[in-house]
Order: sequence, then structure tokens, then C-alpha cells
Amino acid sequence: MNRYAGKTRLGVVAIFFAAALAVLAIAASSAIRASVAAKHPERITARAANAPAAAAKVRVAGLYGKLPLSFEPNQGQSDKRVKFLSRGNGYSLFLTSTEAVLALRKNSAESKPSAKSCAAAANGRKRAEAGYSVLRISLDGAAKSPTVTGLDPRPGKANYLIGNDRRKWRTNIPTYSKVKISNAYPGIDVVYHGNNEGRLESDFNVAAGANYRAIRLKFDGAQNMKIDADGNLAVKTGGG
Repeated sequence: MNRYAGKTRLGVVAIFFAAALAVLAIAASSAIRASVAAKHPERITARAANAPAAAAKVRVAGLYGKLPLSFEPNQGQSDKRVKFLSRGNGYSLFLTSTEAVLALRKNSAESKPSAKSCAAAANGRKRAEAGYSVLRISLDGAAKSPTVTGLDPRPGKANYLIGNDRRKWRTNIPTYSKVKISNAYPGIDVVYHGNNEGRLESDFNVAAGANYRAIRLKFDGAQNMKIDADGNLAVKTGGG
């Protein structure tokens, strides 16, 4: 029993010394931080101020990527030919009566195309700002002036408070879950919407007796197109 008692006492002593060393290490670390804080208080203040902001930025970026796709009518915030527009993660979309124009991001460091790229796309230029590519998907042979309407209003509003001139501000712009182009072809409607992942989709609703063969899509800005193994049309642009 004495042998085990001796080992027990040695174990207790070893634990005591380990705990003492840990306390000394914590104290030394605290002393160093206190010394740094005393000599350079701006470092501690900046770190404390930036930490919540950085965490908030990450949370906002994550939430933005999960937001459902929405469409806003053009009330002066884009080229007059644009009926509706939408902005997703890495692209902006402009819908006219007869085509969808996508300004696609090339640089993954950016979150969305800049105003310059968007304006270039909306104004019909083939070359946008460096770092972005423009893909135009036209409804070839479609009606020239079909009715374009927003469907399923969303609770959010869009506001553009750009510059100091309030007359140029655009506020309280409604948003919609879908955009419908009625009778783009005889008896055929086109509906743009977002899927569950927030990605753009389009449906062709063909009425009974309508000729679905009238649907033709024309791509401008594509470098290569092919049918993949799953039967999907894969379009390669300058942005990938």
C-alpha cells in the first residue's frame, strides 16, 4: 500500500506542477497582451471593431446567396428597352420583349457585374467591361411586342439612391417571383423564374393545338455550344 500511496503523492505533485505551469503561461500571455494594449491600444481597438464587422459580412454574404431570385420592373434604373431585370450571384439579367441578356462574371473575387457591365449589356453592346461576358438569348421569330408582366409579387422593394440628385433616385420598386411573356409565339407563353437554388429557369407553356416547333432560340456571345450526356444544351462563353 505504501508503494501505491507514494505513487499517488507523486502523481498529485506532478498535476500540481502542471497546473502551476498552465497558470503561469496564462498569466504571461495576459501580461503580454496587456503590454501590447498599453503600447498600441489602436491595435486592440481595431481588432475588436473589425471582428464583428467581418463576421457580419460573412453572414450577409451567405444569406445573399440563399435569397430567392426576384425580378423588378424597369422604372428608369436601366435602358428603356429592358422590361424587367434581376441580379443573381455572379450575373445580372435583363429581359426585353424578345430576349434575355445575361452579364456574366468572370472574376470569382467579384460578387456581381458592375454598373458599367450591366449598362453595356442592356444597351446591346457585344463587349462589356473587362472581367465580364455578355450572353444574349433571343426568341427567334417571336412576336415583336408581346405583353410582359410580373407574376407573384414579393414583399420586398428595390431602391436606387445613387448620387445626390433626388430626382434621379428610384424608390419603392416592386419585385416579383416570375416574369411572363404572353404569346411570344402563337399560343405559347414564356415564364422566367428562379428554382429552389436561386438559379434562373425559363418555361415554355404551350397551349393545346399550338405549334411547339415555332420555338427557336438564338444565342449571341457563345463561344461554343454542345449537347451533353444528359441531353442539356451546354453553352460556353468567355466567362466559362
